[in-house]
Amino acid sequence: MHRVLSNPGCQLTGDTVDSGRNAWYEARDATIIVTTPEKWDSLTRNWHDHQEILSQMKLFLVDEVHILNESRGSTLEVCVSRMKTRGTSVRFVLLSATAPNIEDIAAWVGYSEGSVAESSTRMFKFGDEFRPCQITRHVYAYPRKQQNEYQFNRSLDFKVFELLMKHCGGKPALVFCPTRKGVTTAADTVMKQYKQQLDQKKNMPWPPPKLSAGSFQDKQLTSLASCGIGVHHAGLNLEDRRLTEELFLSGQLQVVFATSTLAVGVNLPARTTIIKGTQMWGTAGWMEYSDLDIMQMIGRAGRPQFDKEGVAVIMCSSDMEHRYRTLSSGQTVIESNLHLNLTEHINSEIGLGTIRSLESAHHWLRNSFLFQRVKQNPVHYGKRIAESAEGGLSPSGSWQNRLDVLVDESLKSLVDLGVVESDKKGFRATEYGEIMSRVYTLCK
Repeated sequence: MHRVLSNPGCQLTGDTVDSGRNAWYEARDATIIVTTPEKWDSLTRNWHDHQEILSQMKLFLVDEVHILNESRGSTLEVCVSRMKTRGTSVRFVLLSATAPNIEDIAAWVGYSEGSVAESSTRMFKFGDEFRPCQITRHVYAYPRKQQNEYQFNRSLDFKVFELLMKHCGGKPALVFCPTRKGVTTAADTVMKQYKQQLDQKKNMPWPPPKLSAGSFQDKQLTSLASCGIGVHHAGLNLEDRRLTEELFLSGQLQVVFATSTLAVGVNLPARTTIIKGTQMWGTAGWMEYSDLDIMQMIGRAGRPQFDKEGVAVIMCSSDMEHRYRTLSSGQTVIESNLHLNLTEHINSEIGLGTIRSLESAHHWLRNSFLFQRVKQNPVHYGKRIAESAEGGLSPSGSWQNRLDVLVDESLKSLVDLGVVESDKKGFRATEYGEIMSRVYTLCK
């Protein structure tokens, strides 16, 4: 990269820069900017202050565009729409490993209200046959039996050994667990089952290892390693983590139990990955993994340099079986989440000057992915829109009017809260509205 670009780029995230001014100072001479939707949304809310840099941008590339389907997807959606509206001859490239309704995304990116020309958007679809290593996916569903999430995850610990016997084929495996404690308890359970199998001289998923290097500071890790089992999470000291990685890469550890963060961190190639449970512990309690998290964990299966195929296993509760069979097969339809935070995003566009009147607000919404998806699936977006859609989907259909009413209601809410002012000249943000936009305050 350095040989091609004299100044290859900079990274702009909440971890690398604090303020907009510092961020743009870093970016002014960069050829490539790598950032997150949240940071880009924040930085471009002051578009006029940095127009000289922003007007030079000619390519906007979005990786993992299927995060539109997640709660943070509305932020990505407004970022793309903003670059479409305010950018100068910007080319868009959007990538996804799982987007069955790619036509809707293409229609959104290529949409221009009032244009009679056919969209210039081109779509490229690559099936599994293009993968260097094919991945076979399995979903195993288990009844919850009135268990809470801790109890249910604990019950799954006793199912892992059986799945390793069935799928690992004596080759490296990764088992993803939702918590650090869950990593340790699951590994310990499998170690006990491995020893019992060994004592009874039954078929083994892998032979006992012959460890030849290093020693763990944590004695429990030494016991696990004697059975070819390792653990990996941020709670371990650095030396033990590095030794686990070395032993796994050298084939002395056959299976490593880890938290989901390993899926986007250390590169530990494995033929088989097992996702033990589909919920993680977050700041708001237990929540489902995002689709992106699941796809990243699935994507760790298979070693192109060694295997012709990989195996990915999802262990979930019975009530979630359909969701994960659909997701793992790449059939989860991408929907918009803009309607969930519509008022906040309208406020930021008023502050930016994109929205100045009712007409421009309606135009802005027609430039969104939400507009494209309501045409296809109005029921997903609430009863009032679904009922409006019953009149048909003609160009002047009532569902479009219903979307306009949603915008009008958001504008009225902002005016009533005092964050936006309205007069004959149109809408403009008050000091409170500017603060709300700058610090990402939610409208309740």
